[in-house]
Amino acid sequence: QGQFGQSQCAHTCGCGNNLTAPNGCDFETGNCGWSTTSGVSDKAWLLHANSTPSLGTGPSSAYYGSRYAYVEASEPTLPGDVFTLESPPFDGYSSTFDVSFAYHMHGLGMGHLYLKGMNATGDWDDLWSAHGPSADVWQNVFLVVPPGFGLLRFEGVSGVDWRSDIAIDAIQVATTTTTSTLLTTTAAPTSTGIEALSADFEGDLGNWTTDGQYKWALKTGRTPSGGTGPSGAYEGQYYVYVEASSPNYPSKTFNLESPTFLAGASARAIYFAYSMIGNTMGSLELQYSTGTNWTELWKVSGDKGSSWLTAAVTVPPAAVALRFQGVTGSSYRSDIGLDSIVASEFGITTPPPLSPTEALTCTFETNLCNWNNVDGAKDWTRDSSGTPSSGTGPSSAHQGSHYIYTEASGGNHNKDFILESGHFVVTTALKLQFYYHMKGTSMGDLTVSCMSTGASDWQPLFTVSGSQGDSWRQAEVVLPMDCESVQLKGHTGSGWSSDITVDDIKVVDG
Repeated sequence: QGQFGQSQCAHTCGCGNNLTAPNGCDFETGNCGWSTTSGVSDKAWLLHANSTPSLGTGPSSAYYGSRYAYVEASEPTLPGDVFTLESPPFDGYSSTFDVSFAYHMHGLGMGHLYLKGMNATGDWDDLWSAHGPSADVWQNVFLVVPPGFGLLRFEGVSGVDWRSDIAIDAIQVATTTTTSTLLTTTAAPTSTGIEALSADFEGDLGNWTTDGQYKWALKTGRTPSGGTGPSGAYEGQYYVYVEASSPNYPSKTFNLESPTFLAGASARAIYFAYSMIGNTMGSLELQYSTGTNWTELWKVSGDKGSSWLTAAVTVPPAAVALRFQGVTGSSYRSDIGLDSIVASEFGITTPPPLSPTEALTCTFETNLCNWNNVDGAKDWTRDSSGTPSSGTGPSSAHQGSHYIYTEASGGNHNKDFILESGHFVVTTALKLQFYYHMKGTSMGDLTVSCMSTGASDWQPLFTVSGSQGDSWRQAEVVLPMDCESVQLKGHTGSGWSSDITVDDIKVVDG
């Protein structure tokens, strides 16, 4: 037989019903004879163009053409709801078929996608499946469906979070003379109970508990103190937070502990949103227990700006409990917010690299963009209208209101402050442009370095030392073609008069 999945049929819907293979489909004008409800479920796949309505999930465009089919995971959809997309009947009991399609499964709390075939006894056999979140790109699948099936069906199962839209596109089917089989699957791991840790805090703490003298509290809207705390929840109405007002500072510890769950055979993941705004901010740490002591998994400290930030953390196989530990800073301006916890049996999928512009550009007006302070070093801090110490630091930002700086007072002499960018890929000649301010009688050094693909050490691209006067200075450095991350290292001098500031980072043509 001839190929069915040719351009005139596989990318259109008008191929007829009396076929020896099910219709292929690009969803440009309809479902191409595929049915989107069945006796299994009344949940319908939707046709859509551009991004799905929810942020943080779904593709930004179709894989082919302008439209695709997708599962909408927002309300009234509930976790575990099944969405079916079923082919027309066909005579496949004596023929082998090549099936290819594209799918997209990006988002917190992602569910499952199955391709099944109905055998001669009327039962549905799994032919392929994918589980959990993947990178924010369309994924391609090719498999050989062996003889013995008269229907095909996609089943999309919604996840534990509204950010679990599943999309498919560009289904192509062709007959083949081979009798070989290729049945592929991404097996779902055995449940360890970690998914019970997911919590949106809409009215309660879910399965989390907070004990001791200092307790996390539910909140809507702003926290009571000015200059700290989020303006509202990351999603929904409620979040939990650490109230840092007197007598809850300095260095008071607030614990939020999960229920226990089973150890796993492989790594799992937890996703969450956090808020840390305040000029005397403390720290937020995620810890795990194997049944005895608590061990650090993830930690951030210092002012992170006015926006909610998100984190994805790998949970070790041996972990049987998790704990968030918030520690207040030196004043009441250190409220910490936490929201939208999603726990998954599936490990974290490494996201694709950013473009250099996405990874590096930042004005620091609301946060650190895609730059991150490095554990083990001092934190760069956002600031406006002059650093606290006289005789060092700028009086204002180079542009806008905010910049980042190294605070050299309070025992921070001769210390490293390290900020690293997200990963990116350079495909054309580019330069990194930024502005720096280095005024002070005991000024240290500013170094910009690159991590090249396959390298283990940072290679300096730019260094400046000593006081540079009371003005912002522009710097430009060439980004090597194999550069995949950039590091800003400020090393303070021998005294407090060595605040180093950086602002207005951008990427320009080389």
